[in-house]
Parts: sequence; structure tokens; C-alpha cells
Amino acid sequence: YQEFIPSTIDFGALSLEDYNKILGSAKAAKVQKELDEKRAQEELIIAEKKALLKAERAEKIKPYYQFINLDLHIIPDLGEVSEDDFAKLIAEFAKLKKAKEDEDEKLRKENELMKAKQNRIAELATIGVAYTGEHFTLEGVEYPAEPIFLLSDDEYKEFIKTVLQQMIKIKNDKKQ
Repeated sequence: YQEFIPSTIDFGALSLEDYNKILGSAKAAKVQKELDEKRAQEELIIAEKKALLKAERAEKIKPYYQFINLDLHIIPDLGEVSEDDFAKLIAEFAKLKKAKEDEDEKLRKENELMKAKQNRIAELATIGVAYTGEHFTLEGVEYPAEPIFLLSDDEYKEFIKTVLQQMIKIKNDKKQ
């Protein structure tokens, strides 16, 4: 208890009552110091656990960062939020990611369809079929364009084959 008792005290001049007061005070101070150290150690452990949990959770939400609008979504302290609330947060972010992926897929398909249309228009132009925006024209005969765009690749190849055969027939008929 030496650290809790002033070194200037003359123990020989103290009464038993004063000695017991000083000793009791030193014991209480020692107990309080031990409690404070224990509490500080426990707080440090809790803080380390929260920091570890925060880092783990930050890794879990990393795949969702690009889908999170920070103006609309307030991300709580990941070390403090409950497991249930964190699960809800992940579910919300997963929905945002899915919505973005669905939109991207829709755009990809639209772009793919547009490119396929452009390729078909270009291919038909090389064999003399004109495209007016709504119709294809071959030797003065108009064909609606949209059904041609809806053909599968195999059906389209068959269509081209038929068009070429018709063109050959028309040319042969003109020669006669």
C-alpha cells in the first residue's frame, strides 16, 4: 500500500485510530485502482472486438459500395449495429445491387438487340434490300421491318436465303 500512503507520515507519532484510517484509505485506494485498471482492460477488449467486428462487416459490404447512394443511405457504425440490423442493411444493399444488375442486363439486351438490328439492316443493304425505317423494300415490294428483327438467327438465315432466291428468280424473269 506504499504508493497510497504519503511518505511524510510519521507512523510512530500516529494513534492506532489514525493508523487504521490511513491503512483503510490506502486499501480502498488500492481496490479502486485495481477496479479502474480492470475496467480499462475490459473497455480495451470491448473496443478491440468492436474494431474487429467493424472491419469484418466493412469487408462484407464492400461488394455493395458502388450501389450505395450515401446521400440516401446512412451507414451506421458497423462495430455498434446489432446483428439483426446489420443483416437488414446487407439485405437492403443486396436489393440495390440486384436492381442495378437487372437494369444493366436490360440495357445490355436492348443494346444487343439494337446491334443485331443494325447488322441485319447492313447485311440486307449489301444484297440490295432498302430499309426505310418501317419497311424493307426489295424490287419495289415492301416488307414490314419488325418481323424480320424478331426472327431467330436460324430463321433469319432462312429468310436471307429465300430473299436471294427471289432476287435470282426476279432477275431471271426479267431476262426472259
